Amino acid sequence: MNKKENETFGDWLLRRREDRGLSQSDLWRVTGISKQYINNLERNVRQPRTNKLTRPSEEKVDKFARALGVPISEARLAAGYAPPTKHGDATKGQRAAEYVDALPEDKQDDVLLFLEMLYRQYSRSTSDVRGERNVGTDKEVPPQPPPGAALPASLMRNQVVAGKSPKARKKRA
Repeated sequence: MNKKENETFGDWLLRRREDRGLSQSDLWRVTGISKQYINNLERNVRQPRTNKLTRPSEEKVDKFARALGVPISEARLAAGYAPPTKHGDATKGQRAAEYVDALPEDKQDDVLLFLEMLYRQYSRSTSDVRGERNVGTDKEVPPQPPPGAALPASLMRNQVVAGKSPKARKKRA
């Protein structure tokens, strides 16, 4: 069902709970959220100090959505939160985190090491990040990929080989 205009989260919760034929006690048993809290939400009880409607946390909203069998995005919108994104409005960092979280645990470490290597490769000053320098010289130590990781071709071109720049390598070839 679509959210009705000017419908509060409490109104939405009551409507969706009744659509499913659940009592407040049923909802409490499934979510672990107290019956009094559920009742206060559904009656649109205002907070005493601020006179604002109670807004449940995203965690509670997600519990309600799962218990009611509705999409989490619908419940979050009803509560005034942005829905969880699968790339929609997510930042690039959030998207990267989604990809890493979806991997098996043992592969996540490899990806994180690789991301750290990329960060050091592309950050303005590697020495500011790690303070790593070759002993006896003022040259920065090139970042190393995790064991067994294949570098993208764009990074392979930027690696310093035997202390020579990419331009010097081209002249020798």
